Amino acid sequence: MLKQFNLNELRFDDPALTTDEEGQPIATTHGAGWYALTDPAHIEGISASITGGGEVWLEDDQLHYSGA
Repeated sequence: MLKQFNLNELRFDDPALTTDEEGQPIATTHGAGWYALTDPAHIEGISASITGGGEVWLEDDQLHYSGA
């Protein structure tokens, strides 16, 4: 996960880092309302949509955006 996105607040944040039983790092979201983003193009598209007056919405458990 590169970033996480909160749909209600329309903001990005870095992943929350935890560790598994073996001490290996795990990147997770902050919880409810946060969505993991793994594709830089998706992050850029959401950002451009927000700053350009577009919309971001959830459909079939996937974030979508209207563009700038």
